[in-house]
Amino acid sequence: MSSTASASVPGTGEGPARVQNICVEQHTCFVTENNVNFRSGPGTSYPSLGQVHRGQGFDVVELSGDWFKGTLWGGPSNVWIHWAYLDM
Repeated sequence: MSSTASASVPGTGEGPARVQNICVEQHTCFVTENNVNFRSGPGTSYPSLGQVHRGQGFDVVELSGDWFKGTLWGGPSNVWIHWAYLDM
């Protein structure tokens, strides 16, 4: 497993340099946008289990591609959020 993601956000010019500032495995991250879906698996083909908003804490335990698995503070565990919506 890698400790950083290696994707870019289309149209933003943000890629690996931006990702190095993001949360890594076994760290706490925070959601950076409102109405962010958290999913049952690492990808948009998995169903959304709900939404979270800016400032929500997320304890990361695993990385798969561009997706982080973890526990939402005061919420469900073993959910997945795309790296583009998380930061330290």
